Amino acid sequence: MEGRLHLSLHRDGVRTVLGSQRAEPPLSVQRALYCEQSLPDMAYVYITSTSGGMLQGDRHITRFDLGAGARAHITTQGATRIYGDDEASPGMKKPAARSSLRMSLGEDSYLEYIPDQIIPYAGSGFQQDADISVHGTATLAYVETVTPGRVGMGESFAYKSCNLRMRVTDQDGRFRFVDAARMEPRVAQQSLRPQSKNKPGLDIKSFGIMAGYDVVSSLYVITQKKHVNQLQKDMDDIILQHDKIAGGATIMRGNTGVMARLLGPDTESVKSVITEAVAHARKTILNAPFTDIRKS
Repeated sequence: MEGRLHLSLHRDGVRTVLGSQRAEPPLSVQRALYCEQSLPDMAYVYITSTSGGMLQGDRHITRFDLGAGARAHITTQGATRIYGDDEASPGMKKPAARSSLRMSLGEDSYLEYIPDQIIPYAGSGFQQDADISVHGTATLAYVETVTPGRVGMGESFAYKSCNLRMRVTDQDGRFRFVDAARMEPRVAQQSLRPQSKNKPGLDIKSFGIMAGYDVVSSLYVITQKKHVNQLQKDMDDIILQHDKIAGGATIMRGNTGVMARLLGPDTESVKSVITEAVAHARKTILNAPFTDIRKS
């Protein structure tokens, strides 16, 4: 199944509104809400899906365009569940589920894209490619979080692959930043040397990979250079204050923004740090507070 979603947001006088929009099942979008008293112009947009998740071979194509001065917070109704071959079509092998994400942020725009976590089920493969254009005066706070799977069902790190790639350019197409994460638990279990009883294969939770943690999350804040140095120091401090979390923040190439990568024992622990870091970024850039909006 191929689902498509294209949203265009622009500033209409005193607030950001949804302009043109196109949605094809299973993807859909709710009307924009205005949740923040301190930012009455910011549109909160919730992406929904009529399906229970993505099957192998499915593809979602999503695009967000923000016009000059637009401000938006985009999130999902819940986690993205990736079903494996056995659950999608027993006896048949299909290509990995794919997500193609495109974003364009115009002059002085501001976007927080904070979807819920990705949950790759046993036997599943998932590939996400994000190509993003951020104007030199705009800001994007972008989050990716991957869990080990259905832990309660005994499926911890039982998926085939979860590969994430993002590429960021400016309004003129000039390169700003690129990052990729390639998670393949079954490959990690194969030692670089021939396995034997005395030389077992690697575990994805071993030191140098997940280091005993279950959840990995990345926060990217692409913004103006004047904010970068202080943001990096403050985000590092936020991470260090949480004993359950391992990670750190670093400055992107050319001072184009800050990237933080976190490892944690569970989704809620990681989410709390991400929320605090996004709140700090918003305070730094917009001088406004951040509220953890309820989804129910």
